[in-house]
Amino acid sequence: MLANYEAAAVDYNRCLELDPLNPTAWCSYAYSLARCERHLEAIAAYTLAISQHPSEGANYFLRGASLLMEGDLAGVLSDIDKGKQLNGVVMRCLIAEVLEAADTEAME
Repeated sequence: MLANYEAAAVDYNRCLELDPLNPTAWCSYAYSLARCERHLEAIAAYTLAISQHPSEGANYFLRGASLLMEGDLAGVLSDIDKGKQLNGVVMRCLIAEVLEAADTEAME
């Protein structure tokens, strides 16, 4: 069964209307937008998640993937560096996976 990311984006948007200061909801909303290839909106949502919880390195990596899809290489590198500072070695595999998936989608 495939995930319905459009429906998820609608649901997370409703959640954020009720609780706009929920960084986890912002991250999930951003991820669903990114999966729908709505990367500019995803970048904005990840930025809000980061502003509410700046020590969560995963948000930087995920925003970096959307920045990559939009061609912002400087932004990608900046977010990867920030994410690495926050998460260290454990997240290196995730970085590779996110960038590989974004690169694969860009080639399609």
